[in-house]
Amino acid sequence: MLDDEAAVALAHGAQRLAFALEQDDPCAAMAEADAVAAQARDGVRAGTVPTDVANEVGAVTSEVTADLTCEPDAEPADETPDETDDPEPEPAPQPAPDEPDAPAPDADPEPAPDPGPDPDEGPGPGGPGPGGPPGEGPDGDGPPGQARGGQGGGQP
Repeated sequence: MLDDEAAVALAHGAQRLAFALEQDDPCAAMAEADAVAAQARDGVRAGTVPTDVANEVGAVTSEVTADLTCEPDAEPADETPDETDDPEPEPAPQPAPDEPDAPAPDADPEPAPDPGPDPDEGPGPGGPGPGGPPGEGPDGDGPPGQARGGQGGGQP
């Protein structure tokens, strides 16, 4: 007599086999056929499947898979990309770990901020201004209006 649990297991195996055939996946169909036939043989040894049932399962699975060819590198029919599918774009390269501040390849570089006048350069043209030391002229070595060396040229 066929055990209830063994019958359910064989039925589920047969459903998986049928699904693989419907999906036009010969590799999966052949694997499911081998699995359900092995379940039936194991059931005979365990006493849960009668020999005549196991023989019938083996005959049916052999007949179903006789014309199938499994090519492991081939994609199943439902997963074959059609002509309208575009390939996935490759991700943008990321900066190397030794370049932590490198901008992303698509990012616009940020302009450097304007530092303003440099206090070490002294006053600009036209005499001392804000930020320049008091009493220093445009030439950088004396009061405004005096030439280098402290001699004339300017107003007293």
